[in-house]
Order: sequence, then structure tokens, then C-alpha cells
Amino acid sequence: MKQQVKNLFIIVLSFLSFSSYAQSKMVKYFNMLPSEKRHNVKVTEKNGKFKTDIETPNSIVVDDKNGFLQIVDDGTGGGRLTYQLAMFKNAAGKVVLGFSRFGFDGVMYDGIDLTFFDPDNKMADVTAKVFGVKIENSDYQKAPYKGSARLSDFVRKENSTEYTYYELPRQGFEIKVFHGYVSLDNACKQERNKEACFFLEQYRPFVTVKWDKAKGIFVR
Repeated sequence: MKQQVKNLFIIVLSFLSFSSYAQSKMVKYFNMLPSEKRHNVKVTEKNGKFKTDIETPNSIVVDDKNGFLQIVDDGTGGGRLTYQLAMFKNAAGKVVLGFSRFGFDGVMYDGIDLTFFDPDNKMADVTAKVFGVKIENSDYQKAPYKGSARLSDFVRKENSTEYTYYELPRQGFEIKVFHGYVSLDNACKQERNKEACFFLEQYRPFVTVKWDKAKGIFVR
């Protein structure tokens, strides 16, 4: 009898261990995203280990405790594409999923996307409801490198195209909104200008947008 109880305990424990591996909520949510958002990428899980079906070199982080998933596709041509998924909850426990995608092709950031979804409503797009934050260029002017006359020279040089990309938090509730200029990236990456690279490495400007749990929206 004791041996039967012991065997049953082992079976139950093994099942629970398997179940804990097989129920990553962040993997489930990622695979539920519209295929065009995630470029048809799918994450699979076996014995607590995760992998994607991306053929080029890539890495994945799955953090169910903090409600975060990230895939970095390093590709083969020197570029990098990042997918991020973060979970936010309002005061009532309602889940909102934030999805960010941004690529760096070796010169500049592109392929940028920020969308919010309701996983309890067939992944309905709720971006307009939860992310009504307006960010003006003047907000970025407060960043340290904006005061440099030399930086202004880089930016004016080619009447540079501006861009914005978003980093979701693995911990905490703040989204970093980064701002950049194509001409500055070109000066660093293509012309190897040390000043331009210094600006990018030390002072790339960003502002933060915070999740207001009580209101269920993002605020400045």
C-alpha cells in the first residue's frame, strides 16, 4: 500500500511538473497575437525550454513571473529584429498586453510597431483606449545631448528623418520611448564619426510613459 501511494505521488508530481512547463502564459499570449504582427513567428516549449521557428540565429526570454517575453532575431546580414510582449493589469485585474517590434538594420531603426491587445476579447486592438499619450518633440529637447550645437549640425546636415521606437519593461510599468535621427545614425555607423557615436551611446534621448493601474491607461 505504501509503495502504491509513493508511486501515485511520483506520478502526480511528474504531471504537475509537466503542466507547469506546458502552461507558459506569455508563450500562449505571444502565439495568440495576429500573425502579421509577429511575422508568423511561433514559440514552442518543451520541458521548460523555449525556442522559436526562426531559421536565423535568435534568442528568447520568457519571464512569466514578471509578464514579459522577448525574442531577438540577429539575422545574417548584421541587422537585428526585436519582438517584445509585456503584460499590464488594471486595479480590477484586467489584463492588457503591450506588443513592441523594432528592427535595427545596422544603420537605423525601422519596422517599428507598438500595439496593445485585450487577450480576453479575441486579441482586440485596444491601443486607442489605453495609449492616448501625446509626445511632442519638445519633450525630447530635455535630453542631455539636445543642447549640443555639434549635434544640431549632424541633424541639420541632411534634414534628417526622425524616428521613434519603444522598449517595454521586463520589470516595472514604464515604457521607454526612444527618439532618433537617421543622419546621426549614418554619421556613426557609416562614416565612423566618433562624436556621433558618442552622442548615440551616451545620450540617446527617451521619455518614459507609465502604466496607471487605477485608470487602466498609460500616462506621462
